[in-house]
Amino acid sequence: MTRTIALLGLALLAAGCSNDRYTRSGFVDASSGGNIPRGFDQVAAEGSDFDNGDGYAYKVGEIEGKGFVAHAGLTEGTAVAAPPSTGSAVMTGSYEAGYISGITRSGDYLQGWTGSARSGLTLTADFDDGTLSGTSTDRRLRVRGTFSGRDLSGEVTFDNDDGDLEGLVGPGKAIGVFHGNDDTDVFAGGFIVTQ
Repeated sequence: MTRTIALLGLALLAAGCSNDRYTRSGFVDASSGGNIPRGFDQVAAEGSDFDNGDGYAYKVGEIEGKGFVAHAGLTEGTAVAAPPSTGSAVMTGSYEAGYISGITRSGDYLQGWTGSARSGLTLTADFDDGTLSGTSTDRRLRVRGTFSGRDLSGEVTFDNDDGDLEGLVGPGKAIGVFHGNDDTDVFAGGFIVTQ
């Protein structure tokens, strides 16, 4: 399901953005309650999800002096058991993401369309090769991760934009967060899948 929330605008001079670098994204530490610690001046989309105390959070919006920003992180205390060294597991669950897309600059003004997405997600963990991969039901998110021990890293594609992935993989559960940005789009989100 996708919904357009609003048109978000930002005066570049007031935000301190004088060059073309007006989108940013990254990983942050989220509180155990699912809060992103950075102070956003305007929030376009935010969310969190939990499974037995393990979870993620994300926030997308505007931070004065930085432009349009997207952050995601695992919640404090999130952990999974060590994965096996052989075999595979098909895990299902859902993902959620927020985004600002179609970002344009007109003089000293920056604007973009905001929205959120949530859909089912099926991922396959190959414990022999240390890979986690799959595509969401709505086909908007593709995950291509690798893991060593519990630690997950890799790439995602969300709405045809590439981004970074990190998280944890266990024998029957994977939790990941992702983010990405370019000159016209910024996004962040997370997923929880279980066997």
